[in-house]
Parts: sequence; structure tokens; C-alpha cells
Amino acid sequence: MSTVETAHGSYGSSTGNRIGAVAPAIRAKLGGYLAALVAAQRARRTVRLLNALSDSQLKDIGLSRSDIWWIVRSQRSQTGPGRPAHPSN
Repeated sequence: MSTVETAHGSYGSSTGNRIGAVAPAIRAKLGGYLAALVAAQRARRTVRLLNALSDSQLKDIGLSRSDIWWIVRSQRSQTGPGRPAHPSN
């Protein structure tokens, strides 16, 4: 590869190779953080939706208000980070 001249000096192809070697690790780390954020957002949305139901509606689907957080936590532990909570998502 050619050498690139910049205001800070010249960078040969070896610098590009080092950056290229680190980039997948950075992408993987950022992907993990993004997956955790998406999972947390999905959990908050689920809690919000379930809390919006009346006690009789929750009873109809076999839940009590005290079950909501337990269900959301168990769902997150079963799906793991970065995997959708529901196959349709």
C-alpha cells in the first residue's frame, strides 16, 4: 500500500493493519452494549404494558401484579443479551 501524508506525519500500511485488527473487537464490544440496551428497553416496555393492565385482566392471563418483574427478569435470563425475547421480534 502507499504511504499517506498527513499534518501529523506519514502512516504506512502497517498502521492500517493494526487498526483493522482492532476494529472487529471494538464492533463486537459495541454490539454487546447495544444488545444490552435493546434488551433493557424491551424489558421496560414489557413492564409498562403489563402494569397498564387492570388486575382482572392480569388475572385472566394467569398473572398477578407481583409477578410482572419476576416474569421480565426470567425472560431476560432465558433469552440472553442480544437475542430477542420473542421469535417474532
